[in-house]
Amino acid sequence: MSNHVCVIAGRIAWARQLSRRIEQPMLAFEQHATILKSDEARKLIKYYNKLTKVLLEYEILYHRAWLRQVPQHMF
Repeated sequence: MSNHVCVIAGRIAWARQLSRRIEQPMLAFEQHATILKSDEARKLIKYYNKLTKVLLEYEILYHRAWLRQVPQHMF
């Protein structure tokens, strides 16, 4: 089971790391409100929101899978 836990933890860590990595440019854009008013920026924000949602769902999926495999007496 320990190898499986490491795989799941690695996948969750990957999703979190990618989320943080794509968040940095968005934080920089927020400081320049005029940039965010363009149509291209709106598309970018839309894609960013979709991607962060997918990454969060990915993390939740693997976390729930891990919870199902952990013996209940451990809680």
